[in-house]
Amino acid sequence: MQNSSKGIEFGCGGSLITKRFVLTAAHCVVDRTPIQVRLGMHDLFNNTCDNNVMANCPENFGIQQIIPHEHYSATRRINDIALLKLSTDVQFKFHINVICLPTSHELMQSAENRSYYKAAGWGLTEYGNYSNVPVETMVTRRNCELNSINDNTKICAGGHINDTCNGDSGSPLMMPAIYYKAQRFVQFGITFQNKAHLERLDRHPNQLAINLLDNSTNTRRLRRLYPLDLPAREE
Repeated sequence: MQNSSKGIEFGCGGSLITKRFVLTAAHCVVDRTPIQVRLGMHDLFNNTCDNNVMANCPENFGIQQIIPHEHYSATRRINDIALLKLSTDVQFKFHINVICLPTSHELMQSAENRSYYKAAGWGLTEYGNYSNVPVETMVTRRNCELNSINDNTKICAGGHINDTCNGDSGSPLMMPAIYYKAQRFVQFGITFQNKAHLERLDRHPNQLAINLLDNSTNTRRLRRLYPLDLPAREE
């Protein structure tokens, strides 16, 4: 997400979950309002796309609505989850697509059984500078009780070597899983507060469902609960 109109200043990550919504951390949007979302980014410092429309170039999208969790608390470190409604629909491409979310009971249960996850972001590297390309790392699950974190809403992951860092907030914690009979990457959490303490997506089904099911038969019921002007179901 770009936070400044004066040049490029990307403060947080996020993940595309439908053609109109991005999932990120609430602290990324409450105290500092992002002005646009950039999708399909790979190399932060590569400008070859400026004059090459045929390359797999990143695309910028305006933000129509910012929706932090209604019970987000920075002081209590709870419900650090937010949605960004983009100003236009995203046209899916090879390098711009959605990530799956744990919507089924089986996937939600699998979050309990995971011992490690994969994290990625452009945050500070071990050398103290920002990575120009996304860095992937495998992080192991830790006991939240050791960190005074509520295990009902958080996934604690990381270690002394592998962890997330500054600039990774809002980025996904993910792993391959069977999703509708195919193996896909599923996002199980959102990084926040510069540590791999991750907001559990399976504990926020109502907030996520309005976006996950924007083309399902449940849309009318969800619209009554969450009037977010979701697109009509495509027949």
